[in-house]
Amino acid sequence: MTAKPNKTVRCAIYTRVSTDQGLEQDFNSLDAQYDASQAYIRSQVHAGWKLIRTKYDDGGFSGGTLLVAGQSIIFLAYPRSCQPILQALFAMGSVVAPATIAPALQGWLIDSQSWAWIFFSVVPVAFAAIGLLLIADGPRPVATSRLPFDWTLNRAK
Repeated sequence: MTAKPNKTVRCAIYTRVSTDQGLEQDFNSLDAQYDASQAYIRSQVHAGWKLIRTKYDDGGFSGGTLLVAGQSIIFLAYPRSCQPILQALFAMGSVVAPATIAPALQGWLIDSQSWAWIFFSVVPVAFAAIGLLLIADGPRPVATSRLPFDWTLNRAK
C-alpha cells in the first residue's frame, strides 16, 4: 500500500538570464533551466509536488547591471567623504540582505502563510525606500565651466 502525500506543494519555475544574447535561438538557456527544473519537480511527484504551468521567464538585462549603475551614481554624485558609508548601505541593501535575510523570511512566509505573501512583503520595503529618498539630500550639482565656441572655426585670413 502506497502512502498518499499529506499536502500538495504547488511549484512554479522562474528562469533568468542576465543578457538577451542568444534568446532568439529555438532552444536557449531559459528553456534549459525550465526543462531541468521541470524534470526535478516531476521526480518529486511522490512527495506531492505539482508543477504550475505558468512560465516565469526573465530574459535580458536585470539586477546585475543595476549594481554597476548604482555604484557609479554614488561615486559621481556624492562627495568623497560620504562615499564609504553610502557604499556600505548600498552593499547591505543590494547584496547582503537579499542573500541572507530574504530567503529566511520567504521560507517562513511560505510555510506559515502562502507564496503570494512574498509579493506583499515588498510593500513595506518599497515605502521605506520612498521615505528615505524623500528625506535624503540630493546630489549636489557639479560646477562646470563652459568653453567658448569658435564660430570662425579658427580660420587664418
